[in-house]
Amino acid sequence: MALLLCSISACTSSKPQVVAKKRLNYYSEIYNLSDLKTKDLMGLDVDLTEKDQPYTGVVKVILAGQSLGKGMYSPNEASWLLDDLANDEYLARVVRILPFLRNFACAAYGKEMALLGGGSYGRIDRITESPTAKTYLYNLIRSELLPGPSLHQARREHRMINVDANRVLILGGITTGNAAALDVELFDASSGTIKTVGKMALFRREFLLTRLPSGKILVSGGIGNQTNEAPGDLVSTVEVFDPVKEKYFVAGQLHEARVGHSAIVLPAGAIFLGGRVPDEGGQQIDSNTVEAVLNQ
Repeated sequence: MALLLCSISACTSSKPQVVAKKRLNYYSEIYNLSDLKTKDLMGLDVDLTEKDQPYTGVVKVILAGQSLGKGMYSPNEASWLLDDLANDEYLARVVRILPFLRNFACAAYGKEMALLGGGSYGRIDRITESPTAKTYLYNLIRSELLPGPSLHQARREHRMINVDANRVLILGGITTGNAAALDVELFDASSGTIKTVGKMALFRREFLLTRLPSGKILVSGGIGNQTNEAPGDLVSTVEVFDPVKEKYFVAGQLHEARVGHSAIVLPAGAIFLGGRVPDEGGQQIDSNTVEAVLNQ
C-alpha cells in the first residue's frame, strides 16, 4: 500500500492522545476535526462536516497537513434511493394495501433494478408487527414489483448495499424474538438466490456501509447491545466483506465509536467523519474528530 499515516506518537499535530488499540487488516488513526481540509476540484474549500451538507462527488483531501489525494464523498446513497421509492406512486399504493415493504432496506443493482427486503411485516392499522424475510425485486424504470428470494434471517433495522452490478450485501438489524440478526447474506441477481456468507462479530444497527474502490465493503459504527466497546453501546469494531472471496471478517477497531457518521472513500480505505460519539456518561454528543481507516 502506498499510503500509511504516521502514528500518534510520531505526529506533531494537535491530535487527541489515545492509547493505540490492536489493529488487524486496517490501520486506524484519530485526528481533531480541524486537521481535515477538503476542497472541490476547483480548489474551493468544502466543509463536509456541515449539517445537511449537499455536496457529493470528488474532493481533494488534506489531513494533518498531508495530502491524501482525491476521495469520493457520497454519504446519502441509501437515503436517496429510499426517498425516490417513497415518492414512487405505484409503490405507495402497494404499501397501503399489502402487509409488507414497511421500513424495508434497499439497494440498487444493475442499471434499473433494486432489491427491497426485510423490515416490519404487518398492516398499517395493526400494532403487532414482526421482522420479515420477504424480498422483492423492483424495476425502477417500469415500476414492476416481483417477489424475490427469501432472506435466511427475517430482519428489520438492517442495511443493504450493492457489491457490484449483480450482487447485494444484506446484514445487521434485529430478527425474530428481538434477537440479533448476525447472518451476513448475499443476493445474486444472476442466479436469483440469497446465501449466507458469514456472521457478524456483534449486533449492530444504524451503522455505516462504505464501498471501497477495491470492491470491499467496510462496516463501521452503529449501536450494539451490551457490547462493552464504548459507553452507550456504540460499536467500535470494523468489519469487512471481501466480494472476491465472499468472506466476512473483523478487520480492526476504531479509536472512537460513532453513529450517524459518513465517509470520504479513498483508494486505500476511508475517513469517517461527522455523526455522534459517546461521552463518559454514555450520552451521544456531536463528534469533533475524524478517523482515517486505511488498508495496510
